[in-house]
Amino acid sequence: MKFKNSIIQTSISFALFFLSGSCFAVDFSISRTNPNTYSDGVLRLLPLDNANNTSRWVYFGNTTKRAVFYNAECQVKSADNFTWYNINLEIVAPGGGVTVLSPSNSDNALCSSKGNNSTGNWSSNSTHGTYTPTVAGWHQVRVRGQLMGYSTGESVRIDDVSLIINN
Repeated sequence: MKFKNSIIQTSISFALFFLSGSCFAVDFSISRTNPNTYSDGVLRLLPLDNANNTSRWVYFGNTTKRAVFYNAECQVKSADNFTWYNINLEIVAPGGGVTVLSPSNSDNALCSSKGNNSTGNWSSNSTHGTYTPTVAGWHQVRVRGQLMGYSTGESVRIDDVSLIINN
């Protein structure tokens, strides 16, 4: 009986191993540990690594849907409760067409102010979206950020960033 249970457990373990490997293949990952502080309301490309690269090229060999994850520590300094840091995840296809992944499009708060005009309101947050390439090839991946509802004296600080694309 022990031998039979051992064979069943081993078979299940192998099945789970192979299934999990095929379900969660990572196409691309990158991280940044250097902080950035922005004190304006400008929509800008954000650095994805410590060398300040604001985009990366990723080869998609097929047209399978991908999951795109962006994580960052974030804080907004503001004297009101109406200022937030918007994040847009963007992918540029080989032909040049730009896709802004939902729920982006200038209405996706990565973090917001508590209204106490303090820089001590850290939070670790993430946003994600899905992308289905229409053609195989090299795609440009980038992240844009903008301090929304900006007034003079307000700022945002982004730190410890990661971007992951799963197939």
